[in-house]
Amino acid sequence: MRVLLQLLDSCVILYLVKSHASEYTNALRVFERKILRQINSPAQKEKSWRTETNKEIQDKLQGTEL
Repeated sequence: MRVLLQLLDSCVILYLVKSHASEYTNALRVFERKILRQINSPAQKEKSWRTETNKEIQDKLQGTEL
């Protein structure tokens, strides 16, 4: 019974670590896109200015590692 409780505790701890890591990863990606928008500045298309979408930023970064 004691071993089962230790195993259950280990599983819960691993789950919590993994879930928090994915939250931090998402927050880091949001921050990265925000900074890249500022660096690249607004894009001009056909006499109008607009910010790049997440998809456009992702396409530019495809295959590069920051």
